[in-house]
Amino acid sequence: MQTPGAQTRDVLRNICEQYGVELDDVIGRRRFQRLTPARKAIAQYLRFQRGMTLTQAGMVLGGRDHTTVHYLACGRPHQRAGGASPLTG
Repeated sequence: MQTPGAQTRDVLRNICEQYGVELDDVIGRRRFQRLTPARKAIAQYLRFQRGMTLTQAGMVLGGRDHTTVHYLACGRPHQRAGGASPLTG
């Protein structure tokens, strides 16, 4: 796992504090719904404020896949016009 610098780690702890969760829980493997808002905020911070790649941010977030970080930082992919799913036409 990539270790963030002390200043970044302090920011991550502050984000977790705002959401009332522990950093170790957020970067851990637990999938509790209460951790998701903090995880999303951290993904956005790492990606857009610190300029990390999706892979780098994923490593800071406990070894998560880059697609998970993309989903957290950017949200769901856009649906086609008319609401049709690309898989169903």
